[in-house]
Amino acid sequence: VNYGANTLPINLVPAPAGVITGTVTEEGTGLPLDATVKVYRSDTMALYTQGVTDPATGLFTTAGLPYFNWVLVVRAWHHTPQTVTVTLDQPSVTRDFALATTIGDILLIDNAVKGGIVPPKVDDKTGVILEPGYDLGTKDAAADIKIDLENLGFNVTLEGLTSNPANWTTYDLLIVSCGANTATLDATIKPALISFVNGGGHLLLEGGEVGYDHYSDATFASTVMHITSWSADASGSPTVAVPAHHVMSVPNTITGPITLAYAGYGDSDALTAAAGTVVAGSWTTQSGKASVLCYDPNPAPEGGAFVFFSFNYSVLDATKRAELLHNAVVWLTTPESGDCS
Repeated sequence: VNYGANTLPINLVPAPAGVITGTVTEEGTGLPLDATVKVYRSDTMALYTQGVTDPATGLFTTAGLPYFNWVLVVRAWHHTPQTVTVTLDQPSVTRDFALATTIGDILLIDNAVKGGIVPPKVDDKTGVILEPGYDLGTKDAAADIKIDLENLGFNVTLEGLTSNPANWTTYDLLIVSCGANTATLDATIKPALISFVNGGGHLLLEGGEVGYDHYSDATFASTVMHITSWSADASGSPTVAVPAHHVMSVPNTITGPITLAYAGYGDSDALTAAAGTVVAGSWTTQSGKASVLCYDPNPAPEGGAFVFFSFNYSVLDATKRAELLHNAVVWLTTPESGDCS
C-alpha cells in the first residue's frame, strides 16, 4: 500500500458440505449397538464433531462436514473399536460398521506411583548403594495400561490395593500394575494373590521393582511370580527369547529389542525364572534372565495362567508395549482345549 485508499473485495464461495451416515452393529449377530462415533480431521487428528447411534437401530448421521478426508473412531461397550478414514466428496456418504465382541472383563489394580523422588537403593546386608536415587517424573503405568486396553476394546475396571479379593473371580483377568513403584504390594494383597492363583485365577503382574521387592519371600516368589532370584536393575531393553510363544506371536508378532527408556531402578528387573516357567522375553544385557515371564500348568499352548512384565510399562516403546499387552491378555483369557482344572 503506497498511496491513497485501497479497496480489495474478497468473495468466499461456500465450501461444499455433506454428512457421513451408516449403522453400527455387532459382528456375527447383526444386532444394533449403542455406540459413539467421533470424527477427527485426517491432517491434524483434531476432534471435529461426535455423536451417538440410535440404540434401537444402530443408525448414526454426523453433523454437516466440509468435503474432506475424515477419520472416524467408533466405540461400543464390550466391543472392539474401529478406526477408518472416510472420504466425504458428495452430499451423503454411507459407511457401516460391524464391531467384534471383546474377550471379557478385566480388573486392573493400581499399585503404580504418580511421581516423586526415589531414594537410593541400598543393600540391606552390606549398606552398599546398588542404584542412585532419581525423580520418577509423571508417568503412570496403570493409567497407560488402562488406556491401551480400552483402545483395544476391552472393558477395564480400575481399583486400588483395597480391592476386595472376593470379587476377583467375577472378572476374566486380574492385572496388578506397579509401574516404577519401589515399594510394591503391601502385606494384605500378597496373601490374597497367593489364594487367587492357587484357586486357578489368571494374573498379569507388571512392575520394574516387584521382583526385587519380593523374591526373598519364598512362598510369594514361587507361587505367584514363578521366580527364584533377582539379578539386576539396568539390564538394557526387553528382547524376544521365544518367538513362537503365543505372548510373542498371537495376534501380534513382537520383534525386539523393545526400546526401554530407563530412568532409574524402578523401571526394570532381570529375574531368574523357576522351573517349568517360560522366559518368553529376556534382556539385551542380561541374556537368559526374564523380562517377560509366562507360566501355564497345562500343556495347551493357546492359553495360560500367568504373565509377568518385570518392567515399568510406561517406559516401553508405546506401539510395541500395546501389542505385547494385547498378546498377553489374549493368551491369559483364551479358553484352552487341555485340562484347565
